[in-house]
Amino acid sequence: MTAAEDEEHTMDTTPGCMRGMADCIPGSKEMGVIYGKGAHGKGGGEFHPRLHRGL
Repeated sequence: MTAAEDEEHTMDTTPGCMRGMADCIPGSKEMGVIYGKGAHGKGGGEFHPRLHRGL
């Protein structure tokens, strides 16, 4: 997940929303979450340091 905002609580509710959607898809399961706060624009998260820390 990425967001242009880099504030502490920017994505607090996002994982819950994604889990709610995944509950409707048979066989889906969460394999992990990588937050890319402060990434924006096309390709903005591609080389973002936070993305690579989670890999």
